[in-house]
Amino acid sequence: MIFENPRITGVMVNYYFHCKRQLWLFANQITMEHSSELVLIGKILSDAFYKNRDRDINIDNMIMIDWFDFDGGIVHEVKKIRFF
Repeated sequence: MIFENPRITGVMVNYYFHCKRQLWLFANQITMEHSSELVLIGKILSDAFYKNRDRDINIDNMIMIDWFDFDGGIVHEVKKIRFF
């Protein structure tokens, strides 16, 4: 049943604003991102360029932050972008 675990994660909030269908799939434990080429590229970029940072920070098993700048108090997310 949907919402057996009523905890709302950061991923769920992102999916709510990005795509309600993706939120429903995620809430019902139907995920396909682990095989996504874009997710793999993001992991490779993160490993290559941010290896000296405090990264992949897990907050209460609900929210993952790519890395956090403790001096500036800034949360960073690593994304692949297109260059024109």
